Amino acid sequence: MNNKSVQNKLLKAVLLASVLLTPLAFAGKLLPDNAKPLSKVIEMLEKKGYHPIIDVELERGRWEIEAFRDNVKRELKVDAVTGEIVSERRDD
Repeated sequence: MNNKSVQNKLLKAVLLASVLLTPLAFAGKLLPDNAKPLSKVIEMLEKKGYHPIIDVELERGRWEIEAFRDNVKRELKVDAVTGEIVSERRDD
């Protein structure tokens, strides 16, 4: 087998693996269909005294949010559908 043939087979294997594994990379990254708009979730948090909000990520259908409250940095997990805080901890 020549070098070009090996490179082609390797490239095909890498492309096939990326096509097959891409859905796994995004598993849990999608919002539920009935999720509140992020702008509403942020508005709800700001009304509860979380300000400024400095980072927002989506993980397993929940918002993971870093924000300050009473000058203390906190990490929140927020239900994407209800907008309610499901966990909160100090983030040092």
